[in-house]
Amino acid sequence: MASQQQSGPLSDADIYALQEWIAETAVGFCLYGIYATFSFIAIYFLLTRRGGDATKKARLVLLTVIIFMFINSTSLVILDLEYILVQIPLGSFNPPDIQKTTKILGNIKISGNFLERLNFLINDGIVVWRAWILFPRNWHIKLLLGFCLLACGVCNVFDAASGAVNVLKNYQAVGAGTKEFLVLTLPLLVTNIVATCLIGYKALKHRQDIIHNLSTSSSGASRITMVQKILSLLVESGSIYISFWIAATFLTGFADSSKLSFQVFIASALPFLSGLYPVLIILLVALENTKDRSNEVDLSLSQSIHFATRVHLSAAAETVSTPEAESPGDIVENTRIYNQPKESV
Repeated sequence: MASQQQSGPLSDADIYALQEWIAETAVGFCLYGIYATFSFIAIYFLLTRRGGDATKKARLVLLTVIIFMFINSTSLVILDLEYILVQIPLGSFNPPDIQKTTKILGNIKISGNFLERLNFLINDGIVVWRAWILFPRNWHIKLLLGFCLLACGVCNVFDAASGAVNVLKNYQAVGAGTKEFLVLTLPLLVTNIVATCLIGYKALKHRQDIIHNLSTSSSGASRITMVQKILSLLVESGSIYISFWIAATFLTGFADSSKLSFQVFIASALPFLSGLYPVLIILLVALENTKDRSNEVDLSLSQSIHFATRVHLSAAAETVSTPEAESPGDIVENTRIYNQPKESV
């Protein structure tokens, strides 16, 4: 009988690799499924929402960005899966060509790193744009935001290039290295903090203006406008997103890059969280708009019921005899309206 090859227990390195693959695949596909669902809903809202030419252009830009980020994220999750599938045959009794497989793995890793940085950069561009439009005539703020975005772009390219050099040396490298990864996380963190603080400042000023202008009203000071709701939503969501980058910066600066938590959060979770953030903002703003429209409909219905009451002829005569009546025909028409019987609502 032909001798059969015996397989012993897996090594510690093999066990760790399996754990890493399972965790990254589970987290990545879970977040991608959530991201894909919300992306399709956001695309539906952007396609069906009506508005003027100005809002139409803004919706078209947002729609293009959302579709591009979705394609980018889909490519990223495919590359992550392919990276695992290509590595599995290396542990077999008859592994494929090591040199060729290593080159393929390196190319996949480099492509994935560039796609991740592209997601980060596009998301920061959206954050900066939201703060940019709130200060249309303040060139100091625009220069600050432009500098932050430029710094993010330069650092993203530098980190991706450094990561590509390291991966070419060793396809299993995380990227640009633990401390070098701070070149990416710190500018992104600072940019998000600056943009969110500017939006918060604008929200505070808007609130103060509303309180000042409506201070004579009994209920005006406590009323929350639609603009204030959206600004508060941007500040709150921006603060939550900043917390993710604080965690990424902390893990990058102090954690061990070989730890499973570092691999899962940095490699799998953060790119999809960056794509999910602007999509959720679009959906939440659309939800607030829907609530306000429903409130306007309820208010108009109650006003119709309130004014659908019988008016005495003497009161009607006084009303139509005021100087606002433009012609005798207007007076006759108004008198006919007032003398009509009350309709049931």
